[in-house]
Amino acid sequence: ADNDRFFKKYAKDMLVVNGVDAQTNAHGVGIMFNWSGRNSGGAPTLTALHAAKNAPDLPLGYTSLGGFSATANLTRFTRMWDINSIKGLLDPFTNEWDGQPSRPPAESELVAKYVDASVRELEKTSLSRRQLATLAAFKESRAKRGSMTRLLDILPSEDGYEPTVAVDTPNGDQSDLRRRMQGVLLIFKSGLGAAADISIGGFDSHDNNDAFQGPLLSHVADSIDFFWSYARQLGIANRITLLVGSDFSRTNFYNDGDGKDHWNFGSYIIMSPNAKWGGRTVGVTDELHFGLPIDPKTLKQSKNGIIMTPAHVHLALRKHLGLEKLANEAGFPFNVEAVDLFNRTKRTVA
Repeated sequence: ADNDRFFKKYAKDMLVVNGVDAQTNAHGVGIMFNWSGRNSGGAPTLTALHAAKNAPDLPLGYTSLGGFSATANLTRFTRMWDINSIKGLLDPFTNEWDGQPSRPPAESELVAKYVDASVRELEKTSLSRRQLATLAAFKESRAKRGSMTRLLDILPSEDGYEPTVAVDTPNGDQSDLRRRMQGVLLIFKSGLGAAADISIGGFDSHDNNDAFQGPLLSHVADSIDFFWSYARQLGIANRITLLVGSDFSRTNFYNDGDGKDHWNFGSYIIMSPNAKWGGRTVGVTDELHFGLPIDPKTLKQSKNGIIMTPAHVHLALRKHLGLEKLANEAGFPFNVEAVDLFNRTKRTVA
């Protein structure tokens, strides 16, 4: 999947964590465990925690462009697929094709008056703190020069968006992954958001494994390359931490359909430009892709060590990103050993 070029280019900017046991072969549990650190429902994702701490009042503090986005009621999130769709929400009276009014001014004024009257009626009712915050954000977004115009002002024209691309799989998959990455980065650039989720599917290769995995993995690597290139272009790359992972991995053997089934041991890639903790691999698997125990203090392979789970990785990320206190106070602590993944002096290579 052309991964040699990708890893050579970004080695110094990444920490690869191998041998992480998702303890399941069920997609739902694997997704939940890998992105919240818990294999039962109700816990927030890492992105939700980050938004709750760093962007609680921003209109797009936490954006989901696909993937698992549980908030545990710590923050709200905005779900969208195409960033260009926000134009119609921010400027509903303008035709997006030619920039001209899409309806007579008198009609637009009537609609605006109706919306304002509805808001005033809502304000007379008994609303929760969350509802009040959402209503305030809505009112602010409708202001003539509200904060959301900062995003509207930097959105490109239609031909400035990344196009959907073909991925050379047997299904002839089409992917807009780069376009969604572009949207996330534009939100970050506008200062209106601090965390986002993006997902891509197609990897459940129970049949004809190699024909799917190679092109898809190559596409993901190329897309991550685009992500960092565009982030540098926007001048925000050095403020971003990117976490790459999956629900689990694939078996260490082929089935009778030349496919590979679910395998509970997987990996994460954590990326940030010129990271002091980069250029390292932590965690060990054997030749059959079974995770091996490591000492949580030295990070070296040890018969008396632990098998890492997503909880260990998330605890390390919470500490690294300054989110542990918030998570604990909200009732979502981890009762696992601390594994200091980000200590540059501790190094183990699989």
